[in-house]
Amino acid sequence: MDAEIAGGASSFLQKGDVGTLRLLGASTYQGGTTISAGTLIVDNTTGSGTGTGTVTVQTGARVTGDGAISGPVTMQNGASISPQASTGFAIGSLTIGSLSMNTSSVFEVQFNQALPPTSRRDLLTVTNNASIIGNLVLENLNSTVMPPASTTYTVLTAGSLTGAFANAANGTRLDTIDGSGSFVVNYGAGSPFNSNHVVLSDFLTDGQPGDFDLDGDVDGADFLKWQRGESPSPLSASDLTVWRMHFGEAGGGIYSVPEPRTGAALLVALAALSRGRRLSHTALIRPAPVLRVCYNRRHGPFS
Repeated sequence: MDAEIAGGASSFLQKGDVGTLRLLGASTYQGGTTISAGTLIVDNTTGSGTGTGTVTVQTGARVTGDGAISGPVTMQNGASISPQASTGFAIGSLTIGSLSMNTSSVFEVQFNQALPPTSRRDLLTVTNNASIIGNLVLENLNSTVMPPASTTYTVLTAGSLTGAFANAANGTRLDTIDGSGSFVVNYGAGSPFNSNHVVLSDFLTDGQPGDFDLDGDVDGADFLKWQRGESPSPLSASDLTVWRMHFGEAGGGIYSVPEPRTGAALLVALAALSRGRRLSHTALIRPAPVLRVCYNRRHGPFS
């Protein structure tokens, strides 16, 4: 719909069918918007695509787009919201007044590392408070170009942020739904980034376990990544154990010889893992002592 929807406090928009409605104009109606089924795409370039009232997304319905909603967005259980462009690249930037999620509602985020840096991930901008008590869903749109581990994607900014995702506490790792990898999800008071932002960091490809540098094999270079605190759980015994278990594997299990310069460091790591436990695979074998026996005809045998 290209034209704006005008009206006062008694004017409202009700979307009730399972299809898609796209709003392109700057609307002024004040009575609110209810999406009871299907998808509402908000793609306006000026003003607010849904007027000034509250946008209510009911169970099973979806709001998306690359435009702006000036009013608050309230999501019921089973509803979803996703910044998304309907033309060109699917990555979108959606601005809303405030966000109130319910426990089984969904915030969907897509990313594509092959796009220009400013267009690689969806972004939801919340002017006021964002209550994020629903679920976060991540999807990689390009499985041939993976984000490096140093990548950070800011996917939500808010004037203030409350609550916690039901499926991803701050600092935990969340898999993408396409199975290509996982990000650490950061937000709130314990985040190393802005506490009012949701930031994805430390991408890990769901490929070879222990391949911390994402080069397709597990070798001494991956141990150096662990040693520098650059593995998924920095300097953790669990990451070191994963590396040790898969050392020498490369996709199909091809053995890789560690670089000479890392040899001493590898021995230190392996010794650390074995300290306090009996060695199960390697034993130090010493030759048994030899008993020499001599015989004297007069006094008999002596040693």
